Amino acid sequence: MMVADGFFAGGRKGFIEARYRYRDYLTRYPSAPDRDYARYRYALCYDKDHEPPDRDSTNTREAISQYQTLLKESPASIYAAKARERAGVLGDLLAEHEFAVGFFYYRKGDPAAALGRFQWAEGKFPHYSGRDKLYYYAGRALLRLHRAPEADRYFAHLDAEFPQSRWTTRARKENHISVDKPTSGA
Repeated sequence: MMVADGFFAGGRKGFIEARYRYRDYLTRYPSAPDRDYARYRYALCYDKDHEPPDRDSTNTREAISQYQTLLKESPASIYAAKARERAGVLGDLLAEHEFAVGFFYYRKGDPAAALGRFQWAEGKFPHYSGRDKLYYYAGRALLRLHRAPEADRYFAHLDAEFPQSRWTTRARKENHISVDKPTSGA
C-alpha cells in the first residue's frame, strides 16, 4: 500500500503505476481492514486522470465504477461521502459528453440521432445539471422530426422545471412556450 501511495503522491505521472499497485493490493488482500482506503485511492487515480467531456471518457467511467464499488462494499466508510460526491460530478461529465455528441448530430442535420442521444442521456443521468438545455434541444429535434406534440411535452417540462433558465427564455422567444401559460404545471 505504501508503494502505491508513493506513486500516487508523484502526481499525474504516477497515477498509472499507483492504479496497478492499488488494484494488486485489492486483489491480494480481499479482507484487509483498509480496503476502503485502497479502493478510494484506486478510484482517485482514474478520477484525477479523467479527460474533459469532449475527449475519451474511459477514465471517467472507470472512476465512477470504482466509486460505486466502494459504496457497495463499504457504505459506512469515511470515504463514502466523497465517493458519492465525485461519482455525481463525474456522472455530470459523462452526461455532458452524451449531450455534446447529440448536439453534434443536431448541428449536422440528423435530428433522429440527436434525439436518441438526448433521450438516452435524460434516462441515464437523471441528475444532470444541464437538463434544461437537454430538454430544449430534445424539443427542437422533435420539431425537426415533425413530432410537435412530443416537442411540446419537452418544452412544458423545461418551463415547469427551469422557469428562470436561459433555455426557457429562448424557447419563449421562439414561441415554443406560450408566455400566457402558467409555469406551475407540465
